[in-house]
Amino acid sequence: EPARGLVESGTVVTWQSWVYVARFCFDTSIDRSSDAKPVFRVEAVFPRDDALKVLLFFDTFEDWNRVWSSDTLLGAAYNQSSARGGVILLRPNAQPFNATHDTYNQQFEFVTSRPRWFYVTLANYDTECSGGCQGPVVADYHLTFTNGDIWTEKHFGFDQFGSLQTLIAFTGLYLVLFVLCFVALRRLVRLGKLHHTVRLLLFSVLVQFASILCRLGASIKFADSGVTNHGANVAARLLTCMADVTLTLEALLVAAG
Repeated sequence: EPARGLVESGTVVTWQSWVYVARFCFDTSIDRSSDAKPVFRVEAVFPRDDALKVLLFFDTFEDWNRVWSSDTLLGAAYNQSSARGGVILLRPNAQPFNATHDTYNQQFEFVTSRPRWFYVTLANYDTECSGGCQGPVVADYHLTFTNGDIWTEKHFGFDQFGSLQTLIAFTGLYLVLFVLCFVALRRLVRLGKLHHTVRLLLFSVLVQFASILCRLGASIKFADSGVTNHGANVAARLLTCMADVTLTLEALLVAAG
């Protein structure tokens, strides 16, 4: 699954002692002397008696899978996070949410030697307790990941750099194709030679163009806010499937004569 990162918000209520919440690939090409460094912001509301922590893990998918997809105990995961990633202790540092829940709000800058995936988990683990005490994770969280302040890159992971520009280029190409199809349509109508296979082809182009516009709109919104528009992405996929089916049907009719 591609990184959705970005802005991630949610509520965790589970008996598990640690849960995965997000991942993001930070860029390292940003000038370290610049004010626009890669940033990770954590906002959380959690029960006052919990020892809530953010455990960060970095590097390859294989390294992460060895931690998450196995029977790794929380204590071992905590030690690995301390060695390869980082541990953020969520000590209350903002106005209490209410009489029983505290609030944490902090921003961190990331500087790494190369682009890295960071995997973010929440853990309720008290290292000051003898042997390490753990409990269920209950929290409202809001995580923000940014790569600098360039509009086409800020909310995109390093693995997604250039995707918005590519989408804009494809939109331009499809716009040209749509205009050419419209011109051909008018000529065929004028000549009385508008075959049903041509109608299918034109419909496929139109639907695919609508799909690209949905993706472009979702990407522009994501570039502005970092929030994924799942509705627009689902609509784009459905329109793409419709266009592919129509084009396949048109090809079969042409092949059948």
